[in-house]
This record gives sequence, C-alpha cells and structure tokens, in this order.
Amino acid sequence: MRRSVILALLLLGGCVRHRVTVDPRAGIATTVGAMLGDSIANVLINRALSADAALENPDSVYSDDAEVVANGELRTEAPRLAGLSPGGRLLLGSSRTMVTTSLIWGSIEYRWIPGSPGQVATSGYATIIVGHLRDGSWRVVHLHSSTIPPPNVPQPTHPDTTGRAGF
Repeated sequence: MRRSVILALLLLGGCVRHRVTVDPRAGIATTVGAMLGDSIANVLINRALSADAALENPDSVYSDDAEVVANGELRTEAPRLAGLSPGGRLLLGSSRTMVTTSLIWGSIEYRWIPGSPGQVATSGYATIIVGHLRDGSWRVVHLHSSTIPPPNVPQPTHPDTTGRAGF
C-alpha cells in the first residue's frame, strides 16, 4: 500500500506543471552592474591613456603587479603604450569592451601624432584588462600594445627555429 501511494504521488508530480516566478528586478541588477563596469572601464582606461600621452605614471590606475608589454618588451614606466614619444597627441580610434563581475577587458585602436616635425605618426592596437581586486578597487592588471609598421619599411626577419620555412 505504501509503495503504491509513493508511486502515485511521483506520477502525479510528473503531470503537474511547475510554475517559476521570475523577479523582474533581477535583470536590472545585471544591467546596472554592466553599466557600472563600463563606467569604471572608461574612467580607468581614459586615465591610463591620458597619463601615457603626457608621459606620466598614474600608479593609482595600475595594480602593483600589473603586466605591461609594448612591442614585446615589458614596461614599468610611461609611456606604457607602444609607439609613444614625448610631445605628441594620442588619438583613439575604435574600441570595444566586455564586462563581467570581476573583469573588464577591451581592445583599443590608437594613433600617436608626434609633436616634432619630421617624426612619423604611429598606429597601434592595445588590449587592456581591468580587474576587480580583493580590496574592492578596480585596477589595470594587464596592458599589451603593438604598433603597426608603416608601409614600405622593411620588417626584421627572425630565424625560423621551427623548421617550417615560409610560415
């Protein structure tokens, strides 16, 4: 008897529709979180780029152990972006950011216009990662940038150590 009652309840439970209630405010929290992350990213990225253009070191923007790589070399001082030199202007091209609860990452296209005649403008791309640190602050934890060589400039050749000539 007991077994048949349990079996009947299980069968009845399978036939009953389960109603899920969704709190309409749940979506708002995600949207507000994304907007907050995007605002934080814009402030930090703009501060980092502005300081770089002025050849200043904005320590409050970068984490203590931030990894900064420009054209394949580690950088600890300004300019942190590849291709920058004293006395010019930084122009931003396209940019794209993605936001999660603990990371903001983005890619930036930029152009450095030198301030001295005879110098060549430099174009570059940068990838930036902003992390939400344990102390609650947001800081740049990684910045990697590379310049685009101007046309008709011979590129350095690297020895093929893989044995796959032509790649």
